[in-house]
Amino acid sequence: MKLAEQDQNQLINIVDTLVEASEHFLALTRDKKYTESIYIFSSIIEGYTAVQNMINKDQELKQSLSTYENKITNNFKTISTTIENNELIKTTETLQFILFLP
Repeated sequence: MKLAEQDQNQLINIVDTLVEASEHFLALTRDKKYTESIYIFSSIIEGYTAVQNMINKDQELKQSLSTYENKITNNFKTISTTIENNELIKTTETLQFILFLP
């Protein structure tokens, strides 16, 4: 089933918000604000889950984005591990790598 135009627009808005949140998350990790970093990372995961749920409604879209889904999931795991180990410098490095390199 194809996503309706309204769902597509909502998906775009959520993704835009996730990009902004990711940039803010990067700034928080640079400033070594551990607690705030955890909160915003949790929000990013929630937003990503909402996006993923919408994408799953469109099998063609889901299939075309499957490679990215795997990369994003792996990046979330890496970031989670560095946060759990209170390694915000490593978290920052990881974020810089995944946010700014093609």
